[in-house]
Amino acid sequence: MDQFARSCVREGDTTTTGGRVEARPQQWPVTYGNDRKHATFEGDPVWCPACESYGVTQCVPPYRRNTGPDGRQKNLDGDLCLCRCPSPPRLIAKFNNVRTSFSVEEVLSMPGSGAWLEFAGHSLAGISKHAAHDEQVLLEWEEVEGVPYRIEVNDGRVLTGVVGPDGLLPRVQTLSEAEYTVYWGDEALARAMGAAS
Repeated sequence: MDQFARSCVREGDTTTTGGRVEARPQQWPVTYGNDRKHATFEGDPVWCPACESYGVTQCVPPYRRNTGPDGRQKNLDGDLCLCRCPSPPRLIAKFNNVRTSFSVEEVLSMPGSGAWLEFAGHSLAGISKHAAHDEQVLLEWEEVEGVPYRIEVNDGRVLTGVVGPDGLLPRVQTLSEAEYTVYWGDEALARAMGAAS
C-alpha cells in the first residue's frame, strides 16, 4: 500500500456510536457534493446518543493543514467526538468523493497516526517494513495472573485487560518511537475509573 486516504466529513455524517455531526454556521460556508452539504471543522458540534450529550469534533493525525474561512482545521473520517463517552467515538464520513491522501512516509512522520490507522483497519504490522516499533512488557512477580493492566499510548490508544499466566502484556506497535505508560493493579483500575468520569 502506497497511500492512505481520509474522506472529508460533512454535516449529517455519523459517529461510531450513531451520533450526528453538525456544522456551525459560517459566513462563507464550504460545501461538498450535489446536495451541497456543509463541510465540518474542528470544534463543530456532535450529538452523541450513547452518552446523551453534545460533544465537539477534534482532528487527529494524519492530516495536513486545511482550514476553513474561519481558520479551523477541516474534519476527516476517523477524527474524534469529544463528548461524555469514556472512549471518544470516531467520525464516519459518508461522502467519499472529497478525500485527502497520504503516503506511507507522511503517515510515519506524523506522531499520533497509529490510533487512526488502527481505526481505519490498517495493520501496523503490515507497514512494519516502514520502521514500525514493536514492544511487549513482561510483569515478573508471583501470582501475576488476573492482575488488571492499562497501557496508555501517546497516540491516544488505550489497551486494557488482565495479565495472563505468562505475565506478558499485549504487544504495543507504533509508527515511530513512542512513549506509553503501563499501569497495573489498583493503579490501572483507578485510571480506568478516572477516564470514565
